[in-house]
Amino acid sequence: MLATAALAPAHAAGKLLVFSKTLGFRHDAGIAAGIAAIKSLRAKNGFAVDAAQKDAFRKFIRAGNGIVGLHNPTAYVLEGWGWYDSLVCARYESEIQAPRFRLKTIDKPHPSTAPLPDQWELADEDA
Repeated sequence: MLATAALAPAHAAGKLLVFSKTLGFRHDAGIAAGIAAIKSLRAKNGFAVDAAQKDAFRKFIRAGNGIVGLHNPTAYVLEGWGWYDSLVCARYESEIQAPRFRLKTIDKPHPSTAPLPDQWELADEDA
């Protein structure tokens, strides 16, 4: 799982630092797509984007900038980095293994559900 993809806006400087460090499993395609989307927003809104890692992230936060965590930034994937543990204040140690489940569309005429099949099976990471 992508466990730490943090966006830290530097309001005064008009910059955004993207920190995507993970250990173990990594959603490379999702991380790349997320960074590309943020860079697209940069082009439209005129702010800078840097995709740096641990040292830059620590300096960014210590300079008084904030953090917005995406897709579970508190997962237990940066073990051994006490500074980050102190920053996020809490961790969980593992993801639940959700079983496959069956979904049934109950309001087929509604515009939000009209394109959906009557039934389909899904697992947590299928989407």
